[in-house]
Amino acid sequence: MEHSVTTYDGRALPASVQGDGAPLVLCDDDPEVFGSLAHVLVSRLRLVLWEPGTDDVDRAAADLDAVRRHFRLTRTALLGHGRGALVALRYALDQPDRVTALVFVAGAEVAWDNGLAAECRALAVPTLVVEGAARGGRSTRVEALADALPDVTRVVLPTAGPLPWLDSPGAFGWAVLAHLGGR
Repeated sequence: MEHSVTTYDGRALPASVQGDGAPLVLCDDDPEVFGSLAHVLVSRLRLVLWEPGTDDVDRAAADLDAVRRHFRLTRTALLGHGRGALVALRYALDQPDRVTALVFVAGAEVAWDNGLAAECRALAVPTLVVEGAARGGRSTRVEALADALPDVTRVVLPTAGPLPWLDSPGAFGWAVLAHLGGR
């Protein structure tokens, strides 16, 4: 079902919802990229897809809160890929009481500094970091992120590339569902 979400500053963002179950908000620059992922998860989760109206991570995190409010989600799990992973992480750092779980799918370089490391060390949100090892290898910045998070599970899919749900849909889906299962 298609929706239009009004942001804090009056912009309209396209969004959609599909499936039933616990909510999972998907964050990516291009929500179309999640088409095949939705197919893997929709039978167990209520998926919310939205399209950020900005490249600014902080502003997109504020937009994500508008999406959460629009769908009347008191708390939700987040799955982010690419810059969307940075948006989901920023939102979890800013609003941890609104996030049940975080799935950080590597694909964007993390702008790592001591301030972000300190914020991550204090994050009490269970986090799954998923990274494909094929086509580009693993990122030392993503490793540093995983090392800083206190409640983290790390999954490296050896045959997956930057869109791991396409290269290893079963392993990726299992990892996400296992992570979200207890939330």
